[in-house]
Amino acid sequence: MQFFPNVKFYKSFLNVNQIQEGKIPPIPAVAIVGRSNSGKSSLINALCNQKKLALTSATPGKTRTINYFYVPSNKSHYKEFFLVDLPGYGFAQLSKAENEQLHYVIDQYIANAPFLKMILLIMDSRRKLEKEEYSILNYCLDHDKDILLIRSKWDKLKQTERDQLLKEWKNEPILFERTIPVSSLKKIHIDVLVKRIIESINQ
Repeated sequence: MQFFPNVKFYKSFLNVNQIQEGKIPPIPAVAIVGRSNSGKSSLINALCNQKKLALTSATPGKTRTINYFYVPSNKSHYKEFFLVDLPGYGFAQLSKAENEQLHYVIDQYIANAPFLKMILLIMDSRRKLEKEEYSILNYCLDHDKDILLIRSKWDKLKQTERDQLLKEWKNEPILFERTIPVSSLKKIHIDVLVKRIIESINQ
């Protein structure tokens, strides 16, 4: 499959406690987490083949809530599930306290969210992993949580740059086997990501 059709916005929550109290349907959730300019909204729109499902902003750091999108079942391929947009972290214009609060919301969600099946950690292909990414990755790996590292904006790189990055990524095999380079704009490898998501939620 190339994308998930007929996806609709479901509800926003301020924190995981609201989700637990909100009695959401007991169906799998796939959460997308990353820096405020990593391309989370664009990825959601590409996965669902919609231009404005998740609003993209010229000003990073706009997503402060946990936004749930409902993906209806395709009976012959996959179960119904939620696609979840977590707040973006690391926006320089936010105060230290605001960024710490966003990290707390994200950490609490990953640790305690009901029915969480997979985490998609998205980051610009041109960036190096920093302590925030390693913290999320290590927590998920240590707690046997299914996580993929989505390297966005793949179309921005020349082929020589792509080859060099792939060579570098192979030096960390545990991460490399979980890495998918994508372009939301050019739809590069979106179908590969869709397949991996379906495999996870159908387990």
